[in-house]
Amino acid sequence: MVVTALLLAASVSTYCTGEAEFAEQVMKYRQKGHPVSLVMRAEDREETRQLIVVLAYKQPVRDSEVGKMEAKYEFSDTIYDMCMRGTK
Repeated sequence: MVVTALLLAASVSTYCTGEAEFAEQVMKYRQKGHPVSLVMRAEDREETRQLIVVLAYKQPVRDSEVGKMEAKYEFSDTIYDMCMRGTK
């Protein structure tokens, strides 16, 4: 029972890490000014990932390179946290 719970937790963590990495890439495109239509076209149309794209494009483009990097990492962390809370 404990082993099954640990395997499930590891699987959830791996899934959420993948979503967070995807979110980081999407925010990178957002901060570079790529149009949302381009990002959506490249997306595999999975509902969760579409939502990540929409959420990223609701965020403002930051002015400085440091701000752009911060936006990327903050958004990735937010998506990871949301994913982990949503899978409990």
